[in-house]
Amino acid sequence: MTPLEDIIDRHNLKYVMFADDTQLYVVCDSKTDYSVTARVEACVDEIRRWMRANMLALNDGKTEVIWFASRYKSAQDRAVTVSVKVGDTQVLPSSTVRDLGVIFDSECILDSQVASICRSASHALWKVGKIRHLLG
Repeated sequence: MTPLEDIIDRHNLKYVMFADDTQLYVVCDSKTDYSVTARVEACVDEIRRWMRANMLALNDGKTEVIWFASRYKSAQDRAVTVSVKVGDTQVLPSSTVRDLGVIFDSECILDSQVASICRSASHALWKVGKIRHLLG
């Protein structure tokens, strides 16, 4: 296990690690479960101290938080006001996040992802149309 994995395990969080990216996950019943927020903040703070001790830096500007909830829950249950403190920054929850090129939204309906793919495909077809006369 890496030192980062040890830190995250001590805070009883789930994680996925990539080359230069670590994602923390936690499952809870309520978005107002402040003990979950406190655990995430404590874990991030410990990671930050470990990184500083090893001459690394956590990029607060790239830190994102998203709360996933079923779209079948009431709007009040889906409303999120709980932020996570990362260093001196309060990170407010996003309605969408990008992970490995896929756009996830807080209701897991992937409308943003579908719209993004359609825009990209439309733009690619427009480019082909511009050079079509050169294709013979």
